[in-house]
Amino acid sequence: MDSKLRKDILRILKDTGYACKFNKLEQILMEKYNYERVIEGSLDVFSNKVLHQLSLLENDGLIKKETTQSMFFSLYSKGYAEFDPIYKKAWKFFKDDFAKILSVVATILSIIAMVISLVK
Repeated sequence: MDSKLRKDILRILKDTGYACKFNKLEQILMEKYNYERVIEGSLDVFSNKVLHQLSLLENDGLIKKETTQSMFFSLYSKGYAEFDPIYKKAWKFFKDDFAKILSVVATILSIIAMVISLVK
């Protein structure tokens, strides 16, 4: 559920398009998961899960936390990139490193050379 929760948090922040308050984010997630507030001692279990996932996303550089009087969260460009189609992700993966492109070309050429040598 944690990876699904992470994806849902990112999707909610993307759909709002601006900084989203923690209370609103938590309310949307509670409605989505049909979750009732369960308080163990003085700690709200679901809020702790959400806060933990938000801190992990912040550490990964996907979201930023703005603290004034209440907590606001918004996406960095890296967070928006999580929703890119697979071809854009592949392009970003290859364009950053020339060695990757060179290794793919070398692999293709070696396969072609192997096929040619087997045919003869």
